[in-house]
Amino acid sequence: MADTKKCAHAACNCQVTGKKYCSEWCEDAKHVTEITCQCSHPSCQGEALKA
Repeated sequence: MADTKKCAHAACNCQVTGKKYCSEWCEDAKHVTEITCQCSHPSCQGEALKA
């Protein structure tokens, strides 16, 4: 069974299974310091902070 963990992008709180990042955006932004995540997943805390 695959292990579920937090996306590796520091500003993202999405849960991922079997990979390091939840989206291509998070993987591309791995060396960028962000205040809010912009992965666009509705369950991500970054979406709530933009509202």
